Amino acid sequence: RALLRRAGKRMASSAPALRRGARIETRLDRTVEFLTERGYMARWEKSNSAFALSVCNCPYHQVALAHREVCEMDVAMIGEILEMPLKMSQCIANQDGKCTFIVKPTANKK
Repeated sequence: RALLRRAGKRMASSAPALRRGARIETRLDRTVEFLTERGYMARWEKSNSAFALSVCNCPYHQVALAHREVCEMDVAMIGEILEMPLKMSQCIANQDGKCTFIVKPTANKK
């Protein structure tokens, strides 16, 4: 698991840098663009006081079915790009229709 998280963070390091204090919407736009360039079908939307970033396909679906821990790589990668903690609320490997990551902005990262 730790190796997969490190791999996710390493992949995120190739994302374009953001200016300090960038708004959450800017961070999400950058993340969607980064994921789309890598073959993910991603989008985000605001949901109450949080934001939901959804991915409608999984590049390693067959592996994730047998080894769910591979999903931690995406959690680490997306969290690193956003520079914010997030929670995975839906997962294709769990037979959900998409992977959804919930981001709740903190007071200093709006």
